[in-house]
Amino acid sequence: MSVSPMTPRRRGLLARWESVRTLLVLEGAPDGRARTEAACLGALEAWDLINLRRRHERDRGNGREAKALEAALRPLQSVVVSLLRHPGDTDAARSTVRAAQRRFEQDAGLGSLPHAPGARVAYEAFSSLDALLASGMRRAG
Repeated sequence: MSVSPMTPRRRGLLARWESVRTLLVLEGAPDGRARTEAACLGALEAWDLINLRRRHERDRGNGREAKALEAALRPLQSVVVSLLRHPGDTDAARSTVRAAQRRFEQDAGLGSLPHAPGARVAYEAFSSLDALLASGMRRAG
């Protein structure tokens, strides 16, 4: 899996989710727990964004793009379920996010760098979630 460049969308997602993490830490949550909670909210936000775009593409008659976006929905749902089951476990969370991204790439028939605009949205969401979860590990190490 390739690391996606820090695009404006990816930077925006990561900044928003990092802000949620910061608020949770300021409220007294341990960093790992705050990080997985923020990632869970981020995965839900990404699911909504991708589903909205999928419907838009389907309505425009762009079935291929809609199908690529649809391929991201089930893996994102598995991320949410895993994060809810393992709050605070950033290792398990990163493993789940990476597995979900690989599943998305396989289901969408993509290589490691998707080219369709909708697929890039999903890819950047997965990359941003991974970066959010990884940033705490770099600080701790």
